[in-house]
Amino acid sequence: MHRTRQVTPAVWFVLLGLLIACSPLSNLTVEDTQALAEAAQADLTLTGALLDDTSPPPLTLDLPMPVLKIFHALTNASYQEQSKCNTDLNPEDPTDSDLDGIPALVTVTFDCSWISGGNESGTTHQITGEATIEDNDDTQAGSGFEVTFADFRTLATHPNTLTRDRLFNGSVAVDKTALGCSIELDYSLAIQVTKGGTHVDGTVSYQLNKTYLGDDPVNLWLAGTLVSTGTIDHVSDAGTHSLAFATEPSLHWNIFGCQEDSPLMNFDDGAIRYLHTRKDGVTNTFLITFSACGEFSTTYDGIGIDL
Repeated sequence: MHRTRQVTPAVWFVLLGLLIACSPLSNLTVEDTQALAEAAQADLTLTGALLDDTSPPPLTLDLPMPVLKIFHALTNASYQEQSKCNTDLNPEDPTDSDLDGIPALVTVTFDCSWISGGNESGTTHQITGEATIEDNDDTQAGSGFEVTFADFRTLATHPNTLTRDRLFNGSVAVDKTALGCSIELDYSLAIQVTKGGTHVDGTVSYQLNKTYLGDDPVNLWLAGTLVSTGTIDHVSDAGTHSLAFATEPSLHWNIFGCQEDSPLMNFDDGAIRYLHTRKDGVTNTFLITFSACGEFSTTYDGIGIDL
């Protein structure tokens, strides 16, 4: 078991890539598996940001709450650092008739650049592109929302020669219910990662439905169970590959117990499964299994990976 903060994504996807690439008749390249593992972490982080419906963060940016939390999650920067970001809202004063913090409709355009301190000391961030948020029903507070990305790009250049460039297009939609919410993901993530002399790129497309049920009907968003199924497509120079995605059997969200800054750290139980069918019809399974806040183990076809 290990803490995610002690395991860099680079180590994670390199080891995963080596395992899959060594499988006979696998039609996924090392670079493909590296891009898929990078996308898996980004998707879990994005999902956590959508579930974070607890107390609001410091109002250092004049942004709708869901966009602010997604922005914070995907940039891995403090809210104070994000205050250095230039944003434009259209319209400048969006309508919010039900006063739930989610405007009826607004487009946020980003043009950001800053250098991080703290744990990310020396990392240069550049954020560009657009995110449009729309309230499902601006006459009913807490009905849910949809966020649509248009060339929303997060570029981070670390002092240790690691560069991570991610480009989001598509939408994520949250439909809230009396017991939790359903989440529809229909977005693509173009990835370019360079570390030393290694370069990885590819585009991963998610078409997923995720259902969240709160543990406590009075405090739905403090902890709950997430169930998901769907497909993931990966496109690279090597071709297009489809993978079946599912929780196995579920993931447990626990922001109340974990209280971690990164949404990824606030899952404490359950697993997600990526199932790839090779050219010969044989399937390979990669599992990410959480055992405590931010602690997970990984297996490939049942073989443990000690990171």
